[in-house]
Amino acid sequence: MPNTYAFHQNISFQKASLAQVNYSKNLTKFQSTPLTILFKGQVYTFTLDQLGITIDQAASLKNIPIIKPENEFWKFLVDCLKFKNVQSAFTIDNEQLQTTINATIVDLNMNVQDARLIWDESSKDFLILPEQIGWKTNWEEFQASLSQHIAFLDQTPLEITFTTLNPQITSIDLESDQKNLKTKLSQTTTLISGLDTWQFNWFSHLDWLQFESIKTHNFSISHKQLPSVLIPQTFAAYQTTDSNSTIKISLNSDHFTQYITENLTPELEQDPQDVTILKDKTTGKITFEGVAFNGYQIETSNLKELIEIALTQKIQTVEIPLKEIPAKINAPQELIDLGIKELIATGYTGYFHSTANRKTNIAVAMSRFEGIMVAPGEKFSFDKQLGVVDGSTGFVKELVIKEDRTIPEYGGGVCQVSSTMFRAIVFGGFPIVIRHPHSYAVSYYSYPDGWGLDATVYPPLVDLVFENDTGHSILIQPYLTGNNEAYFKFYGTSDHRKVELDGPYISNRHGAPAVQYIETDELAPGEKKKIDGAVNGFTATWYRTVTYADGRVVKETIVSPYEARGEKWLMGKEVTTTEGE
Repeated sequence: MPNTYAFHQNISFQKASLAQVNYSKNLTKFQSTPLTILFKGQVYTFTLDQLGITIDQAASLKNIPIIKPENEFWKFLVDCLKFKNVQSAFTIDNEQLQTTINATIVDLNMNVQDARLIWDESSKDFLILPEQIGWKTNWEEFQASLSQHIAFLDQTPLEITFTTLNPQITSIDLESDQKNLKTKLSQTTTLISGLDTWQFNWFSHLDWLQFESIKTHNFSISHKQLPSVLIPQTFAAYQTTDSNSTIKISLNSDHFTQYITENLTPELEQDPQDVTILKDKTTGKITFEGVAFNGYQIETSNLKELIEIALTQKIQTVEIPLKEIPAKINAPQELIDLGIKELIATGYTGYFHSTANRKTNIAVAMSRFEGIMVAPGEKFSFDKQLGVVDGSTGFVKELVIKEDRTIPEYGGGVCQVSSTMFRAIVFGGFPIVIRHPHSYAVSYYSYPDGWGLDATVYPPLVDLVFENDTGHSILIQPYLTGNNEAYFKFYGTSDHRKVELDGPYISNRHGAPAVQYIETDELAPGEKKKIDGAVNGFTATWYRTVTYADGRVVKETIVSPYEARGEKWLMGKEVTTTEGE
């Protein structure tokens, strides 16, 4: 077509096949040429593969506008007058792009640093550290520019721009308050919620605080002794009394609320999600519409007051007050009569970056547990419910751990499912009857809580078994997300048991053994093929405490000894000849 440009050249009226050949060559050249990126005066180079960029040559060639005999004349005339710059067809893996850039450009973002006080051992006093500017990368702008470069095969250097962040508190601001803050700000406060903690040294968070030289309100205890951990239930025990005029420290609501919104809310808050459970009257099959997730909200105003009390009274730990919002379980009456009333346990794992075959096996295995009921007192066998694992039951071949090798077999990936169920068992406080850890540490199962919460199965020899000791039936719902996340939801009736987990504790660390080469006739002489990677060995230990409503306490240790494995390579046998042959 007229007025058509590609790879910075006018290709108007070129023969279509020639233009396509030339464009294809330029695509190939562009794909093999590193991309130059500039940031703060530094030069970095990346291949397109490193940045997660894939160019579709076939689709790109179709973007070249050509003259066809069937073109309508007036539409053709209008198209001729338009300026046309051929764009390549491509995809960008944004997660890989950001990971690669962040790993290479370590100072891509820099937090702004307000002026702050630090303890100086030599002078035994707090010193003021000056403020420092920061910067934030204009990432969306960079992504848009990168897309333009790739679309038009632009090999000119691409610059990552940034926005400068100026400090809010300067050294001058702190000079008048330096002496008064020495005593009150020398403590560290830790916020806790379950196993998560957020620790604050107040001299690093002056933007949270407001200082007033007025008569302050100090807090005193009424009826209760001063606790080491300030929890919401003890809040009402505090009363305020006036004291001498001094520096009053209080939280800046705007800054503190912003911190909660940006840091605590994404981690702790969630809206409840309801589930509807259906049972077919003819077949008895149980199905689900949706999946239940309890909701949680941070009680911000209470948390603010708790921290102010802790800061004044030198209490080091504050429990974050959370309001739980139960998910609603909509179920037929016959299931309610069996005790299917609420969400009582959840197991979760992620299987990101799994192969297609592994994902298939996970989906097939998860489907085996859809709508399964576990009777009161039943010892539930994972293997028994899973059934036969072979090609006839929908499974495909994928890597599994067998003896000292990782080899392809039917059902590779089923351990993702058993590990997900094991976590529902652990977090739900159910008795663990049979459980086996993997022989060596597998990266899939370290997320999100750490090593030692996996369970391997190999039907019918290696099983996972738990006991339903709730006194009511348990209904199992398996659930997979489009983001390669797996859940097991256990519905039943809560007996108000409390579960505490402590871990993982890592011990007995030992390195991988030497590389092993195995001769084979399957490869050409001298050719090598890696079949197993090196893995260090260690032991991961968890401690679980289950406290029942009647006061009974059950403590147990969950131990996972992982072996060390060396790299294994297949090597083609060398051909030897004798003289005269």
